[in-house]
Amino acid sequence: MGMEVEKSVDISDSMYMLSDMKPKTSVSMQKLQQRIDGLKSRIRELGTMRPGSISRQYNVCGKPGCRCKDPKNPRRHG
Repeated sequence: MGMEVEKSVDISDSMYMLSDMKPKTSVSMQKLQQRIDGLKSRIRELGTMRPGSISRQYNVCGKPGCRCKDPKNPRRHG
């Protein structure tokens, strides 16, 4: 069995920078496209991905006196 190495890509800063760019010239559009292409390449390096999403889900547990049962300010937990 081969050892699999998990790769991670942090694109949060890149997305922030991309959203701040004002493409006024063709040069800035080219730079933006190069950055997008670079990010796509890094994502492809991660390998096979499965479709789907991750989301937080909260429940009401049912324990008497729990915060999720508060009549004025119920706070669900998960």
